[in-house]
Amino acid sequence: MGNKPVKEAEQEQKGIYLKIVPPLGMKQEQEKILLEFKQEAEQEVKQKVKQEQEEILLKIVPPLDQAYIRWLVRDLKRVHGFTPTKTCAVTPPDHYIEYMRLNGWLDVDLDDPDLAHLFK
Repeated sequence: MGNKPVKEAEQEQKGIYLKIVPPLGMKQEQEKILLEFKQEAEQEVKQKVKQEQEEILLKIVPPLDQAYIRWLVRDLKRVHGFTPTKTCAVTPPDHYIEYMRLNGWLDVDLDDPDLAHLFK
């Protein structure tokens, strides 16, 4: 009698275990469902690719106003062709000069071959 409760407990545990694990047929059904889902997804992608290939995109340039273009060209020439007259040298503030001297930016050797192309 002492062994009976232990065996029953083991059987109950086995029963619970069997209820948790799906039967083999269920696994095959899941694989079949996944395969069908995959095939449907591939078909949708193929259809989208076909639709994209069938679409023809046209770039249409609207007619340009010649008066506006002439004005724009004249304006751009005026802006980019501007050269200041009566230019005067601007000296930077003293703290800028001090900072540049500390970093060695003011110590330029004019005979340096790396800088020779700048002075030709």
